Amino acid sequence: MPAYPSVDQPSLAPPQSQPGSCEWPSISADSATPPAYGAPSIAHVITVPEVVVPEPQQQDEDDKSWTLCAKVSCVLAIFFPIIGCLAFCLNLDAKKGSQRQKWARRCLATATIMIVLAGLWYLSILLAVRRQQQICDYLHSLMTNRTCW
Repeated sequence: MPAYPSVDQPSLAPPQSQPGSCEWPSISADSATPPAYGAPSIAHVITVPEVVVPEPQQQDEDDKSWTLCAKVSCVLAIFFPIIGCLAFCLNLDAKKGSQRQKWARRCLATATIMIVLAGLWYLSILLAVRRQQQICDYLHSLMTNRTCW
């Protein structure tokens, strides 16, 4: 069984600093200077590219072109609803209340309305075909079950 130190025996651990005192690491002049070119280094410097902020005039032109794209997409969404959905997705980053955002929402609304109308049209065709089949079956039963007078 291992022998544990008792309270009476001195500890083998290094002495700890007194509570309330703090030892901060020091920086020497040698560690603050970067190593010479070609010398092995421990840490690598990561360079972050500068953030490019577009000029207001350029941003206005971009918004105008995106707004025009959304308007054209809104018209095309009448015939191809997926274009309206894609136009909405491409304009998600538009500022709230801007013309670009309004037209993007209109594209989505147009696409949604056209999908609902296409579904109703398809349903009406299915019901018409079913009704036509029922009428044909009824007429056929009248013709085959004819009785002599």
